[in-house]
Amino acid sequence: MSRFFGYDMQPGLIPLVVGVVSTPEGLEKAASRDDWPCDVVELRLDLIGDDTTGWPIAARHITNAGIGTLLTVRHASEGGRWTGDENERLDCYVQGLPHVTGVDIELSATILPDLLALAKNKVSVIGSHHQFRQMPEEKVLREIISQGENAGVDVVKIAAFASDEAEKRRMLHLFEEYPDSCICALTMGPMAASSRIEFPLAGSCLTYGYLDKPNVNGQPSAAELRDQLIDRLEAYRLFAEARDVSA
Repeated sequence: MSRFFGYDMQPGLIPLVVGVVSTPEGLEKAASRDDWPCDVVELRLDLIGDDTTGWPIAARHITNAGIGTLLTVRHASEGGRWTGDENERLDCYVQGLPHVTGVDIELSATILPDLLALAKNKVSVIGSHHQFRQMPEEKVLREIISQGENAGVDVVKIAAFASDEAEKRRMLHLFEEYPDSCICALTMGPMAASSRIEFPLAGSCLTYGYLDKPNVNGQPSAAELRDQLIDRLEAYRLFAEARDVSA
């Protein structure tokens, strides 16, 4: 794949700020705005509602504005609200593929191979894994990364609960252990807020903030994350300035 969420850049070289949209009103506002406090807009269709009229058109408007777009239909088993048939969920992804620059699907999803076959080399594919109650052991974290890379996803995303600094460092160590892998890592719980800026500075290829409203405790706004990265990472500042000029 020559483009990373619609950008001509090497995956993982510079972290991208993902702005999460989770309401129909937020989607409508995102599709009409001309200032962008993020690099990628995530459409959480499981939260917005797949019956929301015109969501593919809204996604296309954002993509045409030069901003990355990420379609996520998160299953209830990993923190989302999708409880329907898996073939219907795949249909949602298929409907959105022509209009977005990326998709996110759980590594455990039975439809992952089908979605990969449809999306690979066309849009960026995130294979995600969520642990809401505990931080996996190092061995398990490595297994998750191997699972994603063997499946052929472009980004392996791991979100896990961290109760203290030691558990947060366990995940931070992944960026040292896998310097050539494209990994997105997030922590939930007491360490959530600090991980949103520490991890992209350490090597996480994506970091997430909200555009319309927070979806989890400790989630900062996309604008906050973008401002902090501009202040603390020169490569990102140059990228953001160039993106603002071209958008």
